[in-house]
This record gives sequence, structure tokens and C-alpha cells, in this order.
Amino acid sequence: MRALDKDLSDSQSRAALEILAREEANYRTAVRWAVADQAYDVASALGDTFRTYLGMTGRLRERDAWVTWLDGEVGIREAGAPSAS
Repeated sequence: MRALDKDLSDSQSRAALEILAREEANYRTAVRWAVADQAYDVASALGDTFRTYLGMTGRLRERDAWVTWLDGEVGIREAGAPSAS
């Protein structure tokens, strides 16, 4: 999880994007399971990585909808910081 997030921001970003494209459904499911299990730190970390992926692939509306959903579930903002609510 952390390695993939790190790879998105360095020279391995193409490989990380390919992995996330292939595993997108599994990644979304993992975030939803983490939310369901109230593992909010995991959901937040995974969700932020997925947010970055959506932004890097130009899926901005989908990214914004993802952030809104995740914020409602675990209270993170687009920057990944806990919300004040």
C-alpha cells in the first residue's frame, strides 16, 4: 500500500498507474471493506492513494465524487487531512 502510494509520486508512477488500473475494482472494494470494518486509518490511506490515481488519470469528476464519498465515511479532505467535523 505505502509502496504503491510512493511509486505514484516518483519515477515508478507509470508502473503504479498500470497496477491500479488493473486492480481498480479490488482497490475500491478494499476501501469499502475497511470502512465497513471501521478501519478508518486504512480506508483513509488507501482512499488517498486511489484519489491520487484518479487525478493522475484525468478522471477528475470521479475523483471529486470519490473524495466526497470518502469524506462522508471517514472524514478526510482531498489533501488527506482529517476534517474538523
